[in-house]
Amino acid sequence: MLRELNYLRRNESSLSVLTIDIDSFKFINDSYGHAVGDEVIKRVATLVSESVRGGDYAVSYTHLTLP
Repeated sequence: MLRELNYLRRNESSLSVLTIDIDSFKFINDSYGHAVGDEVIKRVATLVSESVRGGDYAVSYTHLTLP
């Protein structure tokens, strides 16, 4: 990411960031279990990966809450 940001600065280019929230995901995990929830995440990831352009990045970010 740092390399990409440096490239954007040098070339006076722009950057867009898209975040995706899967509606009712907690309900899916609670009702059908984490294995089903994992499959939902994989399917969404596949759809996003198939939708980005060649030079774009699709990444996953997980927010961890520390005790």
